[in-house]
Amino acid sequence: MIELIPEFLIRAILGGFFVALASSLVGVFLILRRMVLFGDGFSHIAFGGIALGLFLSAIFEFDPYSIAVLFSLLAAFSIVILKEKFQIKNDIALGVLFSFALSLGIILISLGGGFYSDIHSYLFGNILLLDWSDVILAAILALVLSVLIYLFGKQLVFASFDEVGAKIAGIPTSKLNLIFLCLSAILVVLSIRIVGVLLASSFIILPPATALLVAKNFNSMIFYSTVFALLAVAVGLVLSYYFDIAAGGAIVLFSIALFLFFSFLKKN
Repeated sequence: MIELIPEFLIRAILGGFFVALASSLVGVFLILRRMVLFGDGFSHIAFGGIALGLFLSAIFEFDPYSIAVLFSLLAAFSIVILKEKFQIKNDIALGVLFSFALSLGIILISLGGGFYSDIHSYLFGNILLLDWSDVILAAILALVLSVLIYLFGKQLVFASFDEVGAKIAGIPTSKLNLIFLCLSAILVVLSIRIVGVLLASSFIILPPATALLVAKNFNSMIFYSTVFALLAVAVGLVLSYYFDIAAGGAIVLFSIALFLFFSFLKKN
């Protein structure tokens, strides 16, 4: 049975599931921390990194996604430094950085010219183009996030609701914030591989937002968020295969349908 499934589809299924698992975990904390727009901000930052990678690839052999990861990690470090050293709030720092990255990306695209057509695949993504390195990275990221939440879940939740109180209690909030932002940055780049720059934030936020409608506590929110994320990837791939539509759009549209369905149930 497995031998009849094309290898590219196996990579898409495994990679999609691992990224969905990681997204569901990160998304829960983004919502609890009221940082819903961080996914959108990091996708814009990653776009700047991708444009830089494409521009440099004309001279050197750079992988645009690798440059995007480095670019996003640098942004994550910058956000923490701006907050700790200059008392600039996270959302303001992110706004400045993603504005810089987006404007840089637009300028590089206008200068590059020759790679303009390549931008399309990065804007909309394609889960069927995942390679084994993407699958392995997604699996490692999902594992690291699972271990992090298992070991520091209570501290992360405490810091999400009361960061000052967490600091007083001796919780290393700065280190946890840095680790969380770095993992979020890598996750956004992986999400771009699946749904593109335009929908990366939606892919991360919608499953936990739906879980928030039905969950009664933190653990159940993690559970429902994971289930909804995995279900969205599975249904999105099926819809893409049978109706010949973009998998990324199908995944996000199904996530929106789930959100609307449970919103209606909760209201009634």
